[in-house]
Amino acid sequence: MRKFTCLKASLFIFVVSLCTTSLIVNAQAASWSKVTSPTKVSLESVNMVSPTDGWAVGQRGIIIRWDGTNWNNVTSPNNYRWLWSVHMVSPTDGWIVGADGTIYRWQEEAPAVPIVYAIIIGAVAVVVVVWFFLKKRAH
Repeated sequence: MRKFTCLKASLFIFVVSLCTTSLIVNAQAASWSKVTSPTKVSLESVNMVSPTDGWAVGQRGIIIRWDGTNWNNVTSPNNYRWLWSVHMVSPTDGWIVGADGTIYRWQEEAPAVPIVYAIIIGAVAVVVVVWFFLKKRAH
């Protein structure tokens, strides 16, 4: 019985050390990498909604958006006031504040369900209803 307890303890220590070593190696593997910016003006704030959606603002009213691969210019409501901070509440709703009391809100309508999907969903519903009635009639 004592051998079995020692074996369990040894196995536990082995698993914990293996997991800890893995975490340390992964933590050391992380690093910063340079990403190309579409602007040369100073950026003041960045807010990431997800790994594929982020916003940054800066001097001269610059607004750029991350699409998961590249930063792209977004049409700014002004070209001269510095924008200090951006905060996105969701992918479709966000706020920017800047110099001289500037406040802007971004509101984007979520994309509607494409007609193709609506037709497919309708067709599946019809098939399910027909199958249900045919099955019921067979009994």
